[in-house]
Amino acid sequence: MVVPLINLNVKCLNALTKRRAIIFISEAAQKELLRKCKHEHLEFQRSALEQEHKRCSSHKLRRKILATRVQHKIFDMDRVEYAHLHARQKYFSMNNKAGKLHTLPLRAKAHKERISAIHTPEVEFATDGKDIAEALSLFYQKLCAKGEVTHAQAYVDSNLRRILYKEQLDLVDEPVSIEEVVSAIAELKLGKVLGSDGYLAALY
Repeated sequence: MVVPLINLNVKCLNALTKRRAIIFISEAAQKELLRKCKHEHLEFQRSALEQEHKRCSSHKLRRKILATRVQHKIFDMDRVEYAHLHARQKYFSMNNKAGKLHTLPLRAKAHKERISAIHTPEVEFATDGKDIAEALSLFYQKLCAKGEVTHAQAYVDSNLRRILYKEQLDLVDEPVSIEEVVSAIAELKLGKVLGSDGYLAALY
C-alpha cells in the first residue's frame, strides 16, 4: 500500500498547526518540511514494496523496488547537497556580517579623517572631492617650490665664505709636499690612524 505524498504533507501541516509548534512557516522551513515528508513517503513506499516482495516475488515488483531504491538514493544525495549549500551560505553570511561589523569603525574613522571642505581662491568652500584634490596638489606644489628656493638661498648665504678663488684652486691642484704631510701627521692625535693601513700616528 502506497500513501500519496499530498496526504502526508497535509497531515504534517495539520499536526504542526494543532500542536502550535510554529506560528509562521517561512519559505525555507516549508521546503524543509516538504523534504522531510517526501523522505518519509519514500521510506514508507520502499518498506511496503519490500514486504509485498516477500509475500510474492515477481520480476515487475523487483524492478519497482529497485527504482524506488534509486529514487531514495537520489533524494538522499539531494538532501546532502542542500545541507552542504545551506551550511556554506550560513558560513559566508556569518563571515560577511563579521566583516561588516569590523569595517564599521574603520569607515567611521576614515570619514572622520577625511577633508570634507576646503577654502580656495575661486570658491569660498569647495566640497567636491576633485576640487579638493586639485587645490591640495597646487598648494603643495607651491610650498615645495618655495621651500626649494628658500633652502637654495640659505645654502648660498652660508657658503659664500667657502667659495674658492682661482689662486686657491691652483694651490689645490699642486702636488702635496712632504712638509704638508708631516704637519698633517703632527696635528693628528695619538692612536688615530691616518688611513686604512692601520698604522698609528706616532709611527709616521
